[in-house]
Amino acid sequence: ISRDAITTRLEEIKLLFSELKKESKKTENVINAYNLLIKIIENIIKNPEEEKFKSLNETNPKLREAFFKYKAGTKLVELAGFVKKDPTGIQYTNALDEKTMKLIKADVDVAFRSFQDSLENK
Repeated sequence: ISRDAITTRLEEIKLLFSELKKESKKTENVINAYNLLIKIIENIIKNPEEEKFKSLNETNPKLREAFFKYKAGTKLVELAGFVKKDPTGIQYTNALDEKTMKLIKADVDVAFRSFQDSLENK
């Protein structure tokens, strides 16, 4: 992964947190999405052989409320490495390695801290 790709991903995640706040009209929704995304990523890192952690169903009520109800939320999931193999399906899967997931987790953490800072500075 190039340095530009990492910077771009970080910037895009920052933007998506702001967009999610605009779409959902609540800061609380961004906090919930962040917490759930970190939990999902950590489960993949801790259990790299467990396929159940590498699959998200967009009809799951908790995932729908945090991500799939919003364009920015869906993009966050995709930036975390989840892809929908069947465009008409409801499953998102992740095939990224542990090292890449750790880099994504770091980007999500930094982007969220930046999002929180921007709220405090208003």
